[in-house]
Amino acid sequence: MLIVGSFVIMESKSPKYVIPTSNFSGKNGGSYLLGIPCQVISEPYMSKRYIPSIGFKDEKVIDVVSTVTNIKYTIPVGWYKEYNSLEEANEHAHIKGTDTPDVKDLIGKKYWPRDNSWIKGFDGKWTSLYKKECEIVSVPFVEDILDPEYQSDKRVFILVKYEDRFYRVLFEEWTLMN
Repeated sequence: MLIVGSFVIMESKSPKYVIPTSNFSGKNGGSYLLGIPCQVISEPYMSKRYIPSIGFKDEKVIDVVSTVTNIKYTIPVGWYKEYNSLEEANEHAHIKGTDTPDVKDLIGKKYWPRDNSWIKGFDGKWTSLYKKECEIVSVPFVEDILDPEYQSDKRVFILVKYEDRFYRVLFEEWTLMN
């Protein structure tokens, strides 16, 4: 018998699913996924994060996809609870995820904004919608803004309806629950 070569099978050290235990601000507005089940799609890797009044910090992160909206996010390693299956994660989630999430399913859902920053009505006026029950009327979209504090120029928004008026608000998945 002649052995020509050999190989090693490396098992992933990442969990299959996670539920973030904190929201994470940073690049492109951050990842506001507290209580949302997510599928892990990368091994941990190093990335830089800007922290106001501190500067840039190297941090180990993973890429995940929300099982509620199918949107990809990057979150710090260790800021989550780990699960082996979506069923197990859903038992501990604030909102149940699916194997086939579709961002269009957001339209018509209730939404309780937790951040009044960047709210704008179609009349151009700002209003406070903090924890007020709104209805989502669009899929999330990215818009350029000026946010010197986080050195970011993009944020993710949705359009919502409140008292028969339409507003642009920041999109944060964790606010799909009151």
